[in-house]
Amino acid sequence: MSQVRCELADKRSIDSLKNVLYNHWSPYIDSKSEITVDATCYESEIRYPTPQKLLREAVD
Repeated sequence: MSQVRCELADKRSIDSLKNVLYNHWSPYIDSKSEITVDATCYESEIRYPTPQKLLREAVD
């Protein structure tokens, strides 16, 4: 997955994407002079323990 991200990063233009997104969403933005940042974080490799997994780990 990281290889795909790296390839996409080399080919994208943040400035043009920013302009396209702003033009699309500008009618819905109340305060156009303010900057809002979303710092949402999430766990990308969540593991749900099941009895079988716990037993396998205990045996290993």
